[in-house]
Amino acid sequence: MAIEDYLFIEQPLIARIKEKMPGLQGVYACANLADLATQQQITPAAHVIYVGDETGTTSKDQGNLGKVQVVTQLWAVILAVYDADPINTGEGARRLAGPLIASLLRAVSGWKPDDTVKPLVRGRPVPPHYANGYGYYPFVFKAEFVFNT
Repeated sequence: MAIEDYLFIEQPLIARIKEKMPGLQGVYACANLADLATQQQITPAAHVIYVGDETGTTSKDQGNLGKVQVVTQLWAVILAVYDADPINTGEGARRLAGPLIASLLRAVSGWKPDDTVKPLVRGRPVPPHYANGYGYYPFVFKAEFVFNT
């Protein structure tokens, strides 16, 4: 079956997180990390961002003249939490984030968005960020599938 929407994983991923993490105040699609940092935050929340592809260069990866490609899409899920921390150590945000991180990893790691995608696996780590009481905890997941041009 030909894939008509190259970013088809976004909405099922959002739905999966909403289903498995009902304690979140929201799960949002976000264009990039800069947008996330400048928006008014509702917390706790998850933000889903497409961060690009990995493609191999061998004939196994590229198939017949590059028309059939094994693609690994990278999807970041950033958990955002807030804790009014008068001394700005981030400790409260980490306490809030810990259980949410465990729930996120259980919900997404090994999950298959549909029959065309291999089970999602963790990708390269991205460091967390803390500022003014907000903690941002990013996790990258790899979604591998075959795309036929």
